[in-house]
Amino acid sequence: MVLFYRILYSFKVFAHTGSLHGSNSCNLQGTSCTITSPFGSSITNIVPTLFNIFYFIVGFVFFVLIIISGIRIMTANGDRSRLEKAKTMLLYAVIGFVVILSAGIIVRIFSTLFPIFNGLL
Repeated sequence: MVLFYRILYSFKVFAHTGSLHGSNSCNLQGTSCTITSPFGSSITNIVPTLFNIFYFIVGFVFFVLIIISGIRIMTANGDRSRLEKAKTMLLYAVIGFVVILSAGIIVRIFSTLFPIFNGLL
């Protein structure tokens, strides 16, 4: 993340603004920059944000797959092979969503059982 900000600050436009999301200050004459992450300074702030982004993406993909398989079921027009492919797609989408959701629940259970993980999730 810091490398990403240093690359952005190497361009005059980003260095001129002086701020992206965190508290940033950069000396244009020298090479010293003070950059803080918008997530915070520790991994305990980054990991939950990444998990939330991941679950949002998984939910969106699941929603799209449900819509696509529903459209395929409706447009099968009695063709058994197309209907079976659409049902299989729907089944795999549901199974994938349940597996991802179960993994998240298991991680949350372990984070409450073992105090070392309490700050992460």
